[in-house]
Amino acid sequence: MDAFGVSTQQASLDLNAYIEQAKRNLVYDKSLRTYLRGKHFKPKYLNPDAEEYFAQLRAVDQGLLSSEQSWIVCGCPLFGKRYLRFSAGSPIGRVSGL
Repeated sequence: MDAFGVSTQQASLDLNAYIEQAKRNLVYDKSLRTYLRGKHFKPKYLNPDAEEYFAQLRAVDQGLLSSEQSWIVCGCPLFGKRYLRFSAGSPIGRVSGL
């Protein structure tokens, strides 16, 4: 919860609200004591699109979009600070620094 800056109580409320909206997306594993992706998972809020993802990465990297304006997270506290850089001249951009 530290990674997202929310309290345990708020995280619990948010998780329960999400479960109510997308009942088949999460399954509680009693032995692991955690929620896992359900067999019938379907994204609720974000439809993954590789082209849009790489466009966001490039925009943030080139300073066209601030990281606060983007849904791309760089330097996540869970993995330490890691910065994404694109190789020049690549049509899609090679991501390094991961």
